[in-house]
Amino acid sequence: MGVFGSFASGSERGESDVDVLVEFSEPVDIFTFLELKEQLEKLLAREVDLVTEKALKPPIKEEVLKQVLYV
Repeated sequence: MGVFGSFASGSERGESDVDVLVEFSEPVDIFTFLELKEQLEKLLAREVDLVTEKALKPPIKEEVLKQVLYV
């Protein structure tokens, strides 16, 4: 799991969401994915944009992988 975007670069603002890149060791269903998103939003008290590397399109994927900060 890693953070990218404005929180990774330190340029977040009050209304910024948290961009989170996540990988699962096994396939998960949409309900599990959405539950993780909801739990992260509660924990962080912010909207979370949860994505997998597989879901990223090539030009964006390269940028995300350059800036992601794994936690």
